[in-house]
Amino acid sequence: MSKQNIILNILCTVVLIAVWAGILFVSYFLFIFSPMFTLLGSGILVYISVIIYILAFVLPIVFRKRISKYLSLPLSFIVFTIISVVLVGSILAVAKGYISEFSQEKWGKYESLRTYMIDDLEEEYGIVGKTDKQVLELLGEPMYNYGFEPFARFEYYAGDGIDSYYYEIVFEKGIAKDTTVAQH
Repeated sequence: MSKQNIILNILCTVVLIAVWAGILFVSYFLFIFSPMFTLLGSGILVYISVIIYILAFVLPIVFRKRISKYLSLPLSFIVFTIISVVLVGSILAVAKGYISEFSQEKWGKYESLRTYMIDDLEEEYGIVGKTDKQVLELLGEPMYNYGFEPFARFEYYAGDGIDSYYYEIVFEKGIAKDTTVAQH
């Protein structure tokens, strides 16, 4: 092999490792800054996802000779990246399953994650048809209370997107008639 080929090979490998590491870190930060990780805080799932990403970065480099029998170095980077993203995505799916179950405690504690709980809330508790007092007992004080008779409206902060999400409950003569999730 000529000196130019060796240098080109090394340069390609370094660029590939840099691009691969960039993809790992960008996808990791997208997961970390997901609203669901705010619920997880410094819990075990966050540590597991960090370990998965570290292993996805380190394993192809440490075991490159063994891996090279079965996969080329670039392909092993791709395989480990895909595996790590799928594993961390699975962790998020499990976390979302936990978060999406409504409870008064989670509703009060994790305001920015309420959008995930609304489907379960409406399915299990049937907000439409409840009185305004029943809604207040279940969900607590709304962020905004537009209490003009015969129609009134409660708005609960439900999280952020491009704009903030609000869970709106419209009352007619003190009975919930409609619910929506709105951005404003």
